[in-house]
Amino acid sequence: MLFAGANDTLFKKQAVSGNSQSHFMMIAGIVWSSVFIISAILSGNDLPTWITIRWTLTIGALSACANYLLIYSMRKLEAGVASTIYRLNLAIAAIIAFVFLSEPINLLKVSGLLFACLSVFSFARHQQKFIIKGVWLMMVMVLIASLLRAIYGISYKIALNNGVQYLWFLSGPGLGWMVLGSLVSYNKGSMRIPRNTLIMGIISGFLLCGLVFFFAKALKEGQASIIIPVSQMSFVVTAILAWLFLEEKFSLRKILGLCAACISILLLSQSG
Repeated sequence: MLFAGANDTLFKKQAVSGNSQSHFMMIAGIVWSSVFIISAILSGNDLPTWITIRWTLTIGALSACANYLLIYSMRKLEAGVASTIYRLNLAIAAIIAFVFLSEPINLLKVSGLLFACLSVFSFARHQQKFIIKGVWLMMVMVLIASLLRAIYGISYKIALNNGVQYLWFLSGPGLGWMVLGSLVSYNKGSMRIPRNTLIMGIISGFLLCGLVFFFAKALKEGQASIIIPVSQMSFVVTAILAWLFLEEKFSLRKILGLCAACISILLLSQSG
């Protein structure tokens, strides 16, 4: 949770720096993918199977697109707002599981989804108070990012159930970031990377590695119904860090949005 919160705050800093986010994602992706590819080789893992390659590419594409939209939305949205809406992908994932995986629905799930909607609405009103021009476009953008992240989560679960090779699989998002970042940078005709972007990209890459490592460790030792919702609450850390270091303001609507998001995740975590 701490790694995710710190990384989302770094996303915001990059988004408003004026430097290319594609360079940032490329560097972070190189670090992220390299750590797990080297770990797979040193651990003596066999070469990735076709099913591992297929799912690795799938989650890589989903993660890269979702996070590109998230970072882009932070050009207008506060880090605490964008991060919270993005982390509410848990609610979207619940809807996807209900519709496409025939998972049961109950009162707790419905209540959790309603609180998720209340949270997004509260943040939209909070942001509109500070930024008017372009705010709704960015809200839609981060909602699309949240949808892609929810599909990523469902794909992650299906892939693990299909016996993918774990370390190779974890390199997928990093590969996706590296490829997307490289393609966008090349398309813009600029491959020169500013020093600040290089440093922030490297830091982000290691933060993402730490996030994935401790998340996997927690899932191995604890209950998924507890670990997953707690990990999604990194937006609380982001809101605090953004207040401390980025001078983002708290308002009644923002506090209401944070509270509604916490209640939503609590209800959804108990709905299974």
